Amino acid sequence: MKYSVILPTYNERKNLPVIVWLLAKMFKDNQLDWEVIIVDDNSPDGTQDVAKQLQKVFGDDRILLKPRAGKLGLGTAYIHGLEFCTGDFVIIMDADFSHHPKFIPYFIRLQKEHNLDIVTGTRYRSKPTPALSGASVEPGGVHGWDLKRKLVSRGANFLADTVLSPGVSDLTGSFRLYRKEVLRDVISKVQSRGYVFQMEMMVRAKALGYTVGEVPITFVDRIFGESKLGGDEIVQYAKGVWNSRIAGMDESDSRVYSSFEKADEFFMRLDAFLKLDIILMEYQEQSFLLDPFLERMVAPPVNILRQHVADTVNKQAKWCRSRLENLVSLIYSYCRVRGQKAIVRFFPHEVSDLPIVIAYMSLDNGPVSRADWWNLRCLMLLWMSLICMVPFDLHRFDGAAASGTTLDSIQTMGKGYLAYAGIEREMAAIMLARLYTRKDTNDAFREFLAYSQPLVEDSDKFFAALGVLKALCEYCNSQSADKLIEHVPAILDIANRAQGLGVHNSTVRKLRLKLISRLSMKLLPPPRPRRRGFRGLMGIGDVQTEDQDNDLGEDIEVPEEVESAVADALQLLEDKDTPIRWSASKAVARLAERLPREFTEQMFEQILGIFAENSWKSDIELLDLPPTAEFPWHGACLACAEFTRRDLVPTNRLADMIPWIVKALHFDIRKGSHSVGSSVRDAASYVLWSLARSHDLDVISQSMDTLARELVVTAIYDREVHIRRAASAAFQENVGRTGLFPDGIAVLAKVDFFTVGVRRQAFTIAAAEVAKYHAYRQALMDHVIDIVLQHWDASMRQSGAESLRAICSADPDVLGQLALQQLIFSALHEVPTNMLRARLSDLVLEGYCLVISTSVSVEALSSSSTEGGSAMPAWRSAIEQALRSRTDSVQSAAAQAMRRGAMPQLQQGIIRALGALAYDAHPHGMLEAIHCLLGAVDSKSSTFSQIIESRQRVYEALPNILTTLGDGLASGSTGTYDRRTIYNALLCGLEDYTSDERGRRRLLGPNGIDQRTREDHHPFVFSEIQLGSSIVPADQTTIWLLLGSSNKASSG
Repeated sequence: MKYSVILPTYNERKNLPVIVWLLAKMFKDNQLDWEVIIVDDNSPDGTQDVAKQLQKVFGDDRILLKPRAGKLGLGTAYIHGLEFCTGDFVIIMDADFSHHPKFIPYFIRLQKEHNLDIVTGTRYRSKPTPALSGASVEPGGVHGWDLKRKLVSRGANFLADTVLSPGVSDLTGSFRLYRKEVLRDVISKVQSRGYVFQMEMMVRAKALGYTVGEVPITFVDRIFGESKLGGDEIVQYAKGVWNSRIAGMDESDSRVYSSFEKADEFFMRLDAFLKLDIILMEYQEQSFLLDPFLERMVAPPVNILRQHVADTVNKQAKWCRSRLENLVSLIYSYCRVRGQKAIVRFFPHEVSDLPIVIAYMSLDNGPVSRADWWNLRCLMLLWMSLICMVPFDLHRFDGAAASGTTLDSIQTMGKGYLAYAGIEREMAAIMLARLYTRKDTNDAFREFLAYSQPLVEDSDKFFAALGVLKALCEYCNSQSADKLIEHVPAILDIANRAQGLGVHNSTVRKLRLKLISRLSMKLLPPPRPRRRGFRGLMGIGDVQTEDQDNDLGEDIEVPEEVESAVADALQLLEDKDTPIRWSASKAVARLAERLPREFTEQMFEQILGIFAENSWKSDIELLDLPPTAEFPWHGACLACAEFTRRDLVPTNRLADMIPWIVKALHFDIRKGSHSVGSSVRDAASYVLWSLARSHDLDVISQSMDTLARELVVTAIYDREVHIRRAASAAFQENVGRTGLFPDGIAVLAKVDFFTVGVRRQAFTIAAAEVAKYHAYRQALMDHVIDIVLQHWDASMRQSGAESLRAICSADPDVLGQLALQQLIFSALHEVPTNMLRARLSDLVLEGYCLVISTSVSVEALSSSSTEGGSAMPAWRSAIEQALRSRTDSVQSAAAQAMRRGAMPQLQQGIIRALGALAYDAHPHGMLEAIHCLLGAVDSKSSTFSQIIESRQRVYEALPNILTTLGDGLASGSTGTYDRRTIYNALLCGLEDYTSDERGRRRLLGPNGIDQRTREDHHPFVFSEIQLGSSIVPADQTTIWLLLGSSNKASSG
């Protein structure tokens, strides 16, 4: 049994060390398992420091310090300490020596003797109740009290006993022993706090039917410190007794809480609330599935937020931090998952809400002023952006504004949040953009432009510059062209001023690009209709006619601002940051679909020119790419994809684009210890995916066979998993939309999303299955041999070799020969010797040895010739060179090759040497030698020798070992090898018949065993062999031969 002691402390620095020492001594003397839980209520006298020192003395497992933030009451201290008890019984007592630990053994004995649930100390009995056999206990009493305190204590117990009749003599005592489960049950039902707590604990325990015993104790007034009992506690006690009497312990009455009785319900609801965020995150990739339920999800919490704002402004209620925090977190989670545009539709947008929201945002000590309430500020700004769009006169609320007009208040608030570093800046920009799109705020927007011009040039106000650019982007996106036209020069001036700030910052460059492209789109007519044969997505009202195809407004005069924007966007296609290139590609395509065809063709010509400009050779078949080509090629591929998706690629230039895209599919340039180009390959897959959705089948049909082979090769053999999946998606799109890929449906099943997701499956399983189709077989083999087997990544070369084997296994005679014809070396002897001996030859040596260990037969090695007058074959020289390498992998490969390439004569010589060693003088290697020899003749062993002479030498060596050891075998065993195992191996040799060009031969004659038995002078060798359980049955001839040998041994 283990006993846990709960010690509530407050200013007990002097008492605590002594009481803990007494407890430890008592438990040790009685050989009891124990722990002390110290619950300190933030004592100012350093009690916690003393407790930490006690932990060092007695150990953290014995002394547990569980402090609280302040003085929260005696009853709650017991509740807090109970959470950390690990014992079977809990003892509660004071830490001021009022309760001496010497009485605890009597508590324990009385509990064990009568199996009690509770044992309490009493100052008012002379004998234990029930009786404790074989023990003499002193009568209870008190020492150090004056007459007044004695009368108070007696009177309190008399009052409780008279009113409640609990049957316990000392209700106010706090020295007790509980079963832990009983204490947990009783304490959960207690309503009181303070010193009334002890009385109610005992009354409730008796009412619940728990058994209670009493042990007389001597109560001594505290040695150090002051008593915490005062007049307030006495009054509370009297009230508690009387309330308990009147209420009859009815829990439904009004009460003062001492515990969190609804903790389970609270945490259940809290867990459910926290799980909401987890559930929402599961739908983030397909958030549109939430649309049918958004109103039911968003409206209730938003209405509660609205009520909170109104009540806070009108000072009708105080806001609850935890409730508001949960509410705001929930609404913001909706915005994060579904997007603010979809969620803001369910916000209230009545005109009367505007002054309330402004007042709420302007509160000095309101929730929005707290630094950690950024999500609340975002929601309020988002709400204001919706209200600002309602068509009403802002001046009607000017009287309600705190200072100035309502418009001034909104602008001041928005400009302030534009300088924030967090997401509040984004929401403030949206709010200002919505505000300035109103008909009555044109003059205010002109002032905002003047305010913004110096900001975008000031590097010290970087975040404010970002906010201004974001606000202008939103404004250009929302405002109509006729209202925007007068502000074009000012907006372009701000964009040009921001160019200097964007040199070293990608966010500024991205926002500036968005601003000039959106402004240029407002200056151009709507996008022209698609060409006849376009198979992409179209609007319901889009109808293609011949007139539309011809009347494209080719006489449009392109503004100079638009030309400048196009030039900037094309230049940013080569930017070093991926988000910039992605935005530039979309900007170029969106502008191109609004420009005349001639202008669009010129833009596309420039995009294709990026490929050639960033290559070292103009011939696309012999293209050699510099490492710096990654960014331009990626931007050009993205632009081609956007052009293709919008059906903007001129039909006559499609044949020029496809070769570049095919080359981009294999863009992989070594750069230091890694490679670059995965983004280019991904964008190339996007181009081919878009191609299936746009152009007429007659136009693209000529390139389908080439694209099918290249996409399959990329889907199987690319190093990156996301590229393999992107190529697989492009292949699937073309199969489904065009139907022009050879064996498309069948091959698609082999290179699906999940198969190509694992490299080993793609390289071995998918490649072998796709190679069965002749349209793809040669392309796969060529790519493996020319690219994968020469890849800089060793794991890719290894996987490529396995893949080539899987492909050739379908038809080894044909495909194997084709592969050999294309490999660098079709035979090992063609490998130059100087290549194996070069300084950086480890990779070649490793591969050389692996070929020997896995592919070359022993016969071929044995028959190999020497070169250059050397007595050693070239392969043997290479292995020795590898053994001297410092690289572990090369040494391991050499060891495998040695195992494969050991010549029969060498094996036989080693076996003879193992049999001839003097194990009687040097026994340390004997066990390994015997194990090696037995494995060579055991057909089930992985080291079984196929060479006849080698096994014959083993049967000669084993008797030699037994002879060498001589009398050392008298004990019946050779280390861990029983000698009967060796004899059984010799018997198996009598059954080992092998046929070769010399006829059928027995590898071991009776002379081997006869020699051993004769030298051993042991007439009962055969009898011992028969006793072995592992003897191998021999035929009749063998038995007679063996008997003959044994008889000769006996006669000798």
